[in-house]
Amino acid sequence: MKKNIVLIGDIVSSKKIPNRQDIQNKIKRILMELNRENRHLLSPYTVTLGDEFQGVLSRADHLFCDIISILTYVYPIKIRFSIGIGDIQTPINPNQAIGMDGPAFHNARSGIIKLKETPWLFTIVNPHDANQKMVEQTLFLISHMFLKWKQNRFQILQRLCRDSTVKQMAQNMNITDKAIYKNIDDGGLKIIMELFSEIEGIINRSL
Repeated sequence: MKKNIVLIGDIVSSKKIPNRQDIQNKIKRILMELNRENRHLLSPYTVTLGDEFQGVLSRADHLFCDIISILTYVYPIKIRFSIGIGDIQTPINPNQAIGMDGPAFHNARSGIIKLKETPWLFTIVNPHDANQKMVEQTLFLISHMFLKWKQNRFQILQRLCRDSTVKQMAQNMNITDKAIYKNIDDGGLKIIMELFSEIEGIINRSL
């Protein structure tokens, strides 16, 4: 049986957010946009509980770009993301990511439970992959960096995901080219992009 990817997102400390409904509506809007763009979604990103959403993907291409887009859109709100790899033992619902079950969902759920005991934003649960520990620790390290970022840096990383040039970013964000380059260098954004690409490749090879 072919393995698939389940991504679960969970709003951090959601009950403490004063404008909780506004944030939930923002998440619905960005998920609708990503559902139109990501051709690897077998079951679209769907809000399943008020503070959670999930989707099923056939491949990891653009997975981290989707994650960055969500974090950028809801900034400064933080969201935990757990990537579960495994079988799905029920028919895949192409309309909403609900009513399905299998190890991929169980793995993603166990990742969310584990993340709630840490300050980190990302994890992966791919039990039979030799790279599991290395990938998990890499995501924890990137989480550590993300917790200190301002919105501009997220916006620049999101635009790098979408292949925007420095000139385009500077114009759209109304800041100087120099400020863009400084954020790219200080944040190690190109290294993070390469790490995300490597992790997506590791996930794809494990499917």
